[in-house]
Amino acid sequence: PKPTVIPKATVMPQAMTMPAQVTQVTQVTQRPMPGAPVMSMGGLQQLPTQQFAGQPRQMPAPVPMVIPATRPAEASSTVAAPQVTMRPPTLSPQMQMMNEHFMKLMRLLLSGGAFEGIQPDAKGELRINMPFCGSFSEAPSLAEFILQELLPKRPDVRSVRIYGADIMMTGAESIVSSGPQDPRLHFDLKVSDLSEEPLPPAALVIGLHPQPLTKTPTLIWERIFENVIRSSPRCIFTCWMKAEVEEAAKLCRQLGCNVSVSRNPAPLPECVSTSTGEEASMRFHWILHADRAPGGQAPAR
Repeated sequence: PKPTVIPKATVMPQAMTMPAQVTQVTQVTQRPMPGAPVMSMGGLQQLPTQQFAGQPRQMPAPVPMVIPATRPAEASSTVAAPQVTMRPPTLSPQMQMMNEHFMKLMRLLLSGGAFEGIQPDAKGELRINMPFCGSFSEAPSLAEFILQELLPKRPDVRSVRIYGADIMMTGAESIVSSGPQDPRLHFDLKVSDLSEEPLPPAALVIGLHPQPLTKTPTLIWERIFENVIRSSPRCIFTCWMKAEVEEAAKLCRQLGCNVSVSRNPAPLPECVSTSTGEEASMRFHWILHADRAPGGQAPAR
């Protein structure tokens, strides 16, 4: 019998063998490479692949990229952050306490009539001199007092201008900027030797803690008091100690002022264990009012 011929099996070349794995699935953690077709699968990408020489390679195709929709939880991270206005640095606890006690002092002066009778200029601006103010630690509470308590009681005053001066004023501008800002309130700061340079005319002087007990051959503090008294018909001083306020009162009387001395009921002790008696040294402890007599003028040396 004729033998049966079995045809040879057709063998496909190795290069045309279909890969055992047609697709690979990767977790979506970043944007896919450009040129890769992407199909959304609930947060997954399906990237078609073809095998060449036994190694899977991504098939290039000019198909537009489709980015999976952002989940609601991720939406907030793409929203631009709002512009935040930076606030000035906060005061230290010591500075805060100092300003709180200064605010009490200003309210005491207001209730006692210290701001009555002082007049603004023709434009409605009230000028206040703050000599020997140093770094002007009390500026934030002074600004708050003027804006919230003084101006509402003085409708004739349209604005207030504070002139602060001392021979050293380290950090004064920064401290002033940490207080309330208002177009009705202006601070003029100047490094000045008050024993030589006169102050500008003002309706009121608030001088915190002069040093009248410091005696020098050139009479520095006596000359400072002369310049201060000459700048305003009404001056208010605070002193640490009773001996200081007594000497300051003596100088003011010599300069033709009517003087009154009182003790602050809420001074600021230097520390918790400090004595709070009359002889104690405390910030804002003693208050001296010095008004020039009508028509009086401080003598010039």
